[in-house]
Amino acid sequence: MSRCCIVTAYQGERFARIAALTLPRMEAYAARYGYELIVHKPDSSGFSNSWMKIPAIISALRGGFDFVFWLDIDALILRTDRDILDDAKPGADLMACWHGPDTVRLDGPQFPPHFNAGVYLIRTSEWSDEFFTRILAMHAINDHPWQEQAVLHKLLGYNAALGIGPDITNERDRAHVARLDPVWNSIPGVAMATDPVIHHFAGLKGENRMDLIKANVETLPVYETASPAIRSALSHQISRWAAAEHETQTLKRSLSDHAAPAHEGQAIELEKLKQHIERLQAPRQMLRALPGAIAKRVREKIDDLSGIASSPPGFQLKIDDRPASVQNLRPEGKLERFEGLAFSTSGNVLGVATADTNAVLLYRRASDDTFETRPYFRLGGLDYPHDLSFSMCGSEELLAVAQRTGALALFRADGNGGYNSEPAFEISGAETKLTHSDGVSFVPPYNDYLAACNLGTSSISFYRRTSLSPLRFALSPDFELTHSSIFHPDGLAFSECGRWLAVANHGNGSVSIFQRRSRLFASGKLMYGPEPVAVIDDKRLRYPHSVAFTPRTNHLIVTNAGGNYFSAYAPRRSHFGLQWNKIPSGQTIVADEKVFEATNQDNSMEGGPKGLAVHGRTLAVCSPEIGIKIYSFEEA
Repeated sequence: MSRCCIVTAYQGERFARIAALTLPRMEAYAARYGYELIVHKPDSSGFSNSWMKIPAIISALRGGFDFVFWLDIDALILRTDRDILDDAKPGADLMACWHGPDTVRLDGPQFPPHFNAGVYLIRTSEWSDEFFTRILAMHAINDHPWQEQAVLHKLLGYNAALGIGPDITNERDRAHVARLDPVWNSIPGVAMATDPVIHHFAGLKGENRMDLIKANVETLPVYETASPAIRSALSHQISRWAAAEHETQTLKRSLSDHAAPAHEGQAIELEKLKQHIERLQAPRQMLRALPGAIAKRVREKIDDLSGIASSPPGFQLKIDDRPASVQNLRPEGKLERFEGLAFSTSGNVLGVATADTNAVLLYRRASDDTFETRPYFRLGGLDYPHDLSFSMCGSEELLAVAQRTGALALFRADGNGGYNSEPAFEISGAETKLTHSDGVSFVPPYNDYLAACNLGTSSISFYRRTSLSPLRFALSPDFELTHSSIFHPDGLAFSECGRWLAVANHGNGSVSIFQRRSRLFASGKLMYGPEPVAVIDDKRLRYPHSVAFTPRTNHLIVTNAGGNYFSAYAPRRSHFGLQWNKIPSGQTIVADEKVFEATNQDNSMEGGPKGLAVHGRTLAVCSPEIGIKIYSFEEA
């Protein structure tokens, strides 16, 4: 598996405000694909906001990564369903988007075709290191307004784009360069691809750019869930708004340059400019409201249907349960009762909560894609850990552990594959209202909330992250989800987009599924419900313990602590949005029947699988009786 890092940089309060909007998306993207996020914040004595990318890139190229994914801080990742490494060109060391009439739709004035330097995918190589070192060496002598982007074109011989003469053939360097699909760098109002992955808000200034980015952030749930046609239509409207802002900005600059007309003809031209700006005002204001209006309409009325419109007619899940393909990790001691499971954000580490020994064990994925049979790290000193969850927090990974005594402990990575023995923060005390906190999960796609099950009060509590450094969460829940269908919840899970929340109700043998409410109607807060979109009360559910959604089709997997199997429930289309069948599409036997019955006959709530984790195409379940079993699956 290739090691990749996302690198960005910014300085100053103006760009810090932009970073507050774009960095959470970079964090979510890095977490999905197991990339490292590196954020540089150099002081003002160094390079400018444009040039600072060069030393940051060189540092990353020398940091042991296979690829460096550079993003300007004003680049907003719209959706996380495409892995940038899937677009890496064989034999190319530097990949960037070429903007011209043959590759993108031009939504503004014509410009010379060129590579835009806001997004790079760079393969680590001697050439890459040497090439960016050459760019840096020309910092002091470059006087072109395109700054480091101009040096890139000079070194590659693309003089025409810079207006400094004809192109010069440079096969030695150009042989290392390839064009990246422009979906990775679409500039609203300037150069747009169909169904972009990234909107790069280049060229705009001040509050105009901030307003655009804020509006685009509000529509992100649409990009994560809607069909390509709807995503493209929304991007087109945002680009129209940006084009109006670009034109207004240009006209105002021209007006300023001619503030004192020298003759009557110039005065007439100035009056025409003023009238042109006025004509733009009304449609520009309409376009300002349009992205939000579209997002509201799609999310509240048709988003459930459009979110699956691009999926195949049926939803299929095939779990490979052949004995030869299932890996079994056995506990090292009889006291190690495996209760909760979670994969790290990269999927290369599998963590398990061992309740009776008050520890979390970490297993590492080996080069052959199986997991090592013995844990490589043990985090002790816990108090009946029952569940765990991983999340990226900036450039580092966090581990949250739910302890049944009513506490959520958060641990920072120690830089050596393990975690610090002392929690970086703990959510505990009467203010938290945690009682028998059996389940925990970071809330995607931004992972800025932590959700926990309360077995004692039959509720789900949501805690907001208030600070990255130092790490802090609110102790009082921002939101508490209660409903008559939630009864002694033992586990919870979110879909990757964060729209769906499933709750395993140990007390009544059911699963409740809730939809995230639009923040437009929740005073900007994170809320789910109030009513479930579905309640699966299948009689085959035997003391459901944990739940998980598959990443592509949102099949719902449920473990049964009182049954010798885990169940899969397929999603289906409905006039009321996405629903889930109440009859399982499949049940997978986990243990030898005699092993299961030996425990279940004494306690009908025990013997079956408990913990559950899904990452990519890997599914893992655990119990005190079987240890951990790891399956592969396919979905379509």
